[in-house]
Amino acid sequence: MIQDFLTFAFDHRREILQQTYEHLWITTIALVIATVVGVSLGILLTRYRPLSRPVLGFVNIIQTVPSIALLGFMLPFFGIGVTPAIIALFLYALLPIVRNTYAGIQGVDPLVVEAARGLGLSDQQILRKVELPLALPTIFAGLRTATVINIGVATLCALIAAGGLGEYIFRGIAVNNTNMILAGAVPASLLAIVLDILLGRLEKSLQNSTWLRTLTQRSPRFWAATLLVTGGIILAYFFFFRSDERRADGSKRLVAGFNAEFMERADGYPGLQRVYGFSLPTQEMEIGLMYQALKSKKADVISGFSTDGRIRAYDLRVLEDDLHYFPPYYAAPLIRQETLRQFPQLRTLFVSLSEAISADVMMQMNYEVD
Repeated sequence: MIQDFLTFAFDHRREILQQTYEHLWITTIALVIATVVGVSLGILLTRYRPLSRPVLGFVNIIQTVPSIALLGFMLPFFGIGVTPAIIALFLYALLPIVRNTYAGIQGVDPLVVEAARGLGLSDQQILRKVELPLALPTIFAGLRTATVINIGVATLCALIAAGGLGEYIFRGIAVNNTNMILAGAVPASLLAIVLDILLGRLEKSLQNSTWLRTLTQRSPRFWAATLLVTGGIILAYFFFFRSDERRADGSKRLVAGFNAEFMERADGYPGLQRVYGFSLPTQEMEIGLMYQALKSKKADVISGFSTDGRIRAYDLRVLEDDLHYFPPYYAAPLIRQETLRQFPQLRTLFVSLSEAISADVMMQMNYEVD
């Protein structure tokens, strides 16, 4: 089994590396934003303590919301793709960072703070030169916890076309392929372990060097410039790296939205590419979101059901399979032989339903039910 997995991983190494990059990128963006907001909010709560109970209660509530529910809640407001994924990951990372920052600063010995104030240090100097350095281990513990949580939650973001290692996991579940599941799960686990180790070493490096003292002595202008640069990098990602793919002549390429099963099945997208001789940039998403992707113009083509009521509701067009690649997929009633022997009249009943409802009629019925 291990040999089969290693062979599969080697054969699909480029796609695994691409998904790992996407996974790392959306997680990093969410963590950077959460760190800036969470640490700032934690510091603010130590200065305005009456706010601590409602604010910590709010981030606690966010943490209790199931990941799928939170992603689903984002869709009506932000659509599908990277944006709702980053917002959801940001919200999930807030609790450990805010709570640990607040607890770390609150845990500083009051006598140390009083001694610093006796030496003539201002509140800002006490924060930068005393409280933050002493609270550093606690703050980093929250950051490391948030990182591991986000790596795991980011796998679910594949359901809303955000990419990442979750694509392989859901493809493997859809087609019952263990190697494919492991191809997504193993890199995600290794990514969480590696990032946790790197953050641990960064923490020790800051504690054992003059870096921390240098950073805490920087002026507000330095940190403002740092935030602007970070924001610029994030905006560049959205406007350049995540921009629509273009052809050589500058025209927009069609983007396809497919579910995990269609991406892997031999009679799905692989066969469709072979028969029609084309290749489209694809976004993998949960099957129920594909129609919304068309409606919100996040995708141009999807693999849908020709009798779905949303085709009429969203004024979509069913493409003609002129090369007859797809076989007819008809719903078929399945009856246990034991039940059929007990109630033989069921055979006549179900046979009478054969071809009684056309695809157009079924679409109309589904539309009315919806």
